[in-house]
Amino acid sequence: MTAQRPVPMPSAQIEWIDARGHALWAEAPASAAGDTAISMLAILTDDTPLIGPSGAVAAGQVGAGRILTGPDGPRRVIWSGRRPLATGETLWRVRAGAFGPGRPQSDVVLGRAAFLRLSDPRLQPLIGGTTAYAPVAALADGVRIAAVRPPRPPGLVALATGDQAPIAVLGLDVAPWHPAQTGASGRGLAHLVPPLDCAAFATARIPYLTNAEAAGLREPWPRTPPSMLG
Repeated sequence: MTAQRPVPMPSAQIEWIDARGHALWAEAPASAAGDTAISMLAILTDDTPLIGPSGAVAAGQVGAGRILTGPDGPRRVIWSGRRPLATGETLWRVRAGAFGPGRPQSDVVLGRAAFLRLSDPRLQPLIGGTTAYAPVAALADGVRIAAVRPPRPPGLVALATGDQAPIAVLGLDVAPWHPAQTGASGRGLAHLVPPLDCAAFATARIPYLTNAEAAGLREPWPRTPPSMLG
């Protein structure tokens, strides 16, 4: 995997549900939230197909308050973050069937901060269990998962459901946005979750693998790709 060079991040638009159930929005400048935190909003592209109660819906059309159908049941979106693709920023194309038949059902492009829920017995000595979220960038092998730069720069979207239940994306279990994976804290996090109310997010129960830990799962891919749950 080729390491991505740091690129300056644009500002993001944040939408969330307040304690009274109202949808509010604000701008989160990268200068205030921090480039690392803003970069972690790159999970889905605005045209990534998701599933709502009435059928398929593009990620760019999903805002706070919407219901999404996932492998662990329906979840309400309590927070969303959107930003443009930064100059020089890499996306990742996951080929159809990269994790087995129908996983994903067709090629899909994910952001640099996307994590996939995987199940693999080799995780046991690392995390004391067999299920974790792995960064898609660390699983890239140049064939099944490869870096791409689309001719039309897409918008990037991050959606949070409060807990860590994955979002269904064409047969892949994609991690929702969660403060535990942002690398932000204090003031920086306050610009992403205004007002700073991380109590709305359940404690992270599924661990996030580092790039080094996840890269170890890539080794036997020619024979046995790590499996998805579901």
